[in-house]
Amino acid sequence: MRTPNYSIRKESYESQREAGRYNPGLELVIGNRVMPISAGHGDDIDVRTEGGEVFVLARNYRMGYVGLEVFDAEGERVGDIFIQSEDEAKELMGPQGIHYSAPYCIRLLLNYIY
Repeated sequence: MRTPNYSIRKESYESQREAGRYNPGLELVIGNRVMPISAGHGDDIDVRTEGGEVFVLARNYRMGYVGLEVFDAEGERVGDIFIQSEDEAKELMGPQGIHYSAPYCIRLLLNYIY
């Protein structure tokens, strides 16, 4: 897995208004691809690629949750998982829960997507 050259930005006001959101969501930008992501503004976000897929891991250590989104080469979301508590993360991922390295968390969570 490698870390691509990427940026994360707030969605445009127009996109926010069209979606009916009061707060702007986040967008992942890799090259000319723009992908809306579910991560929150306070999340620790790691982005990795492998085999043409993009993996977005969002962890919030204060709230104890973790989420993984998988996008294909065209930037379309192909799967995701959200674990909403540290206890659930430890049960599904192991004793360290959300505190494993980003690549290892991604590999563990992919088991629940594919």
